[in-house]
Amino acid sequence: MKQTKISLISASISGYFLLTAIFLQALVFPLKNVDFIYEGAIITYFIEFINIHSTVSLLMARSRQTVSKLTVQSLLLVYLFFAFILMLNAKNKLLIIYFTISLINKILFNQSLPNKNTSFIVTFLLLGSVGLAILTGPVWKFLFPFPPEVLLMRPKNISGLFVDVPQILLAWGVIYTLAMGIYEIRFLKN
Repeated sequence: MKQTKISLISASISGYFLLTAIFLQALVFPLKNVDFIYEGAIITYFIEFINIHSTVSLLMARSRQTVSKLTVQSLLLVYLFFAFILMLNAKNKLLIIYFTISLINKILFNQSLPNKNTSFIVTFLLLGSVGLAILTGPVWKFLFPFPPEVLLMRPKNISGLFVDVPQILLAWGVIYTLAMGIYEIRFLKN
């Protein structure tokens, strides 16, 4: 059982560090990663946000004695519906698989730890990394100026901080995935 726990945590850590490398590569080489910047990175942010929200909701519902199994399953179906909508909008059929695996991984990871407050710490890491990336946005824009061609390739039907200043979105990705990987490393020792 302990080997399974170590394998789950190791796989999760590897995934976070792989995502860190992908976000960093897009930040350093934006022209080669325009599709990831304007589709993959934004969808990754939404999926992580929905996964963390759903993980906390599902774990809270499961911990209550009065909540039925049907309620937990209903919550899961609602979050899978969100993922399906994201998948349709992104035209990427693998996103539903990514969402499902990420959600299951977060639930299993949280249950395999002695500290049941992990989901709240992960929520703090997500919100803190978003805040840090936004507050330091001008620094990221200065350190990683994007060529005008990248900004000209942004989707015409959406706007917002992450689209208009994609360095902030990519900085969030680097900060969040690196923080999550480092956070999970400490559980390998236990």
